Amino acid sequence: MEQNNIQDISEQQIKDFFKMIQKEANKVIDTLNGIINDEAFKEFKKYIEDNKLDNKQNSYKKTESILYSYNSIKEAIKVKEDIILEILENGLPEKSKSIVLNMANSKKDIDEVKQEYILTLKKEILKNESYILMIDKSLEVIKDDEYFKALKDKYINKKSIDEIANDYRKNNATISRNINKLVNKLRPIILTNLYLEEIYYKK
Repeated sequence: MEQNNIQDISEQQIKDFFKMIQKEANKVIDTLNGIINDEAFKEFKKYIEDNKLDNKQNSYKKTESILYSYNSIKEAIKVKEDIILEILENGLPEKSKSIVLNMANSKKDIDEVKQEYILTLKKEILKNESYILMIDKSLEVIKDDEYFKALKDKYINKKSIDEIANDYRKNNATISRNINKLVNKLRPIILTNLYLEEIYYKK
């Protein structure tokens, strides 16, 4: 019975059937093309492409950035200390727009504004000092490593790999490999300390 039914299907019916399948497939393709060309999809795709690094690689880069910022943080502390000293000796800088605006929008006298500004700077100094302490304490963990100085030379003293390799009398690959190893050791320490420090300052 089933054989007879199959034999009864004409060649044209088979062609029509496949045309219908092709038509439905084209609809699916058109829908997918519409999704791919959608602006939201493009933004999502761009986000994925911009964040191809996995968590381990991202945390490595963050650790490097923190180490590179060591001297800049110290310089920021010095600048703020100098500003405080200047204010105490000569008063508020007259050309400071932020301070003038603060005074214009409040009933505080010049001494109150000065003390508040100094207090703000001292808080910023304290926070910056905590970052330096965090990095110093983290570095103590690896200070006995043979390539500890190489790491400090690269990130803190801003020496090139060529210079460091020359100091160690090793090839560049050896220096880079050992510095990378130390950064990976520091990665969980520095980022954990930074996370805890941020929680502390949110309070």
